[in-house]
Amino acid sequence: MRDEAVKEVAYDEKYDPREGIEGSGGEYASYFSVRLRVFCEKQKISIDDGVDGKDAERRHYAIFRGNLALAVCRLSIEPPYAKVERVACLKEGRGRGYARRLMLEVISIVDRDHPNAIVVALAQTTVLKFY
Repeated sequence: MRDEAVKEVAYDEKYDPREGIEGSGGEYASYFSVRLRVFCEKQKISIDDGVDGKDAERRHYAIFRGNLALAVCRLSIEPPYAKVERVACLKEGRGRGYARRLMLEVISIVDRDHPNAIVVALAQTTVLKFY
């Protein structure tokens, strides 16, 4: 896991997740493919719920192995809150500390950039133990 770093992923307005999991390629497509695989394919959440139109306003983070995103989340700053949303990890990355490392790094970024923010994690009840 040493080579995998947490990285901020730039929003790509040209990428349309409704075109399919791989989309147009690039880091944002790889980031978004994790969300689509975890939420839409595995958990059967509709694409309309998975793509809520708020991504242009959010910051996106991922841990990559090569060009493959393994764990992802997005961050919404809505004072006084910093909301960590859409946390997802591919099956091949689970149990290896990727999601934990991602969360700790994002919380560190919030502490640095928004020291008075209250960090809130939005999550499904089935994964509350992780938090």
